[in-house]
Amino acid sequence: MHKPKLIVADDDPIIINLIKEVAEGIGYKVSSASNGKRLLNTINETCPSIIILDMVMPDMDGIETLKKLAIKKCTAAIILITGYQQYYLETGSVIGTAHGLNIIGTLYKPFSLETLNKLLQSA
Repeated sequence: MHKPKLIVADDDPIIINLIKEVAEGIGYKVSSASNGKRLLNTINETCPSIIILDMVMPDMDGIETLKKLAIKKCTAAIILITGYQQYYLETGSVIGTAHGLNIIGTLYKPFSLETLNKLLQSA
């Protein structure tokens, strides 16, 4: 039996490690990317079933990344996260959904491990 694949795109290694620990604990194979460009390159190599995408990263923000994921016809479930204003999550959800992406939830930093676990379990 193969493990579902998850990619975490965040510029904060602490957040990446936290998500990785929770996700691996429930059976995901986890890889990471420190920005949107690296995420897009990783998707070419790994067909993830879920992506956790930080909305504010260097080089390519979450909105631009979502648009490029839509161009690639990404079918992965997507969870948006941010430590900035809630507005980023709302905007990302609207834009992602409008572009045909499967936005399944949002997380506002700092988030609880229980909330993360529930989102991952529901995916």
